[in-house]
Amino acid sequence: YVYFGNGKGNNSTYSYQQWKNMCFHWLSYIVFVNFLIIFKKNKKYILDGGGGQTLLEMGLRPEGALWSATALINKNLNSLVVNMHTDFINAGSELIVTTNFSVRKKRLIQYNKLNYFEEATNSAALLAKKAKENTGKNVLIAGSIPTQGIVYSAEIITNDKETYSGFYET
Repeated sequence: YVYFGNGKGNNSTYSYQQWKNMCFHWLSYIVFVNFLIIFKKNKKYILDGGGGQTLLEMGLRPEGALWSATALINKNLNSLVVNMHTDFINAGSELIVTTNFSVRKKRLIQYNKLNYFEEATNSAALLAKKAKENTGKNVLIAGSIPTQGIVYSAEIITNDKETYSGFYET
């Protein structure tokens, strides 16, 4: 447990998970504010293309409906992701998006690969960063927060609480 006291009787105790979630939200806020400051300096950016489709065009053979998650889980395929980002950057993209769109707990559970959730999400960011470093260009990297439901449906199948639980609980 994490304990906070301000010396005035307003004391709080948080579980590790609560503390972790609070830190994540504050860190996300700080990163977002810094992103907005940088983003507002330029009014228009050239974004990359569709990562999943591009990986398929580059020869990715996804495991079922895991799509780009396949390239993040299988370390032998990580170079496809780096090459894809590099190609987009060299073509003029000023902002690239991580390729973790198909890294969703529900989907990973279907393929008995839930244990790869954090690793695949982190790999998506690290591979984008590697492509940025390889090119030496000052591009922005945007993280993807994928939907937790069925993506090709107009029907809303989750509410905010279910979406939150999809990220933080299994």
